Amino acid sequence: MSAIFQPLNDETELHAPQLRLVSVSYPELRRGGGGRRDWYSYAHGATTMLALGLVLNTLGIGLFCWAIFALAVYALPFFVALSIGMAAFQSGAGLIGALVIAT
Repeated sequence: MSAIFQPLNDETELHAPQLRLVSVSYPELRRGGGGRRDWYSYAHGATTMLALGLVLNTLGIGLFCWAIFALAVYALPFFVALSIGMAAFQSGAGLIGALVIAT
């Protein structure tokens, strides 16, 4: 039976094929050979995507708020004029009269 399947107690020493959780915060607990590990001070992977997602979501919400206010400024008066013009046309003012009243 290999060392991987043996239960750990105080007398059992850790063998090479056995896996254990090691935090990156404690490099002295890391085992294994290989080359030199470059430690970068900036974020990688999931942290970068999280920050990028937060920034893009904030920009997207701001864009939608700007679009709502732009529609309130420009589209609302247009539809009010359109409704008044249609009401005037239906009441018999004619096409020219409806355009004049809507304007």
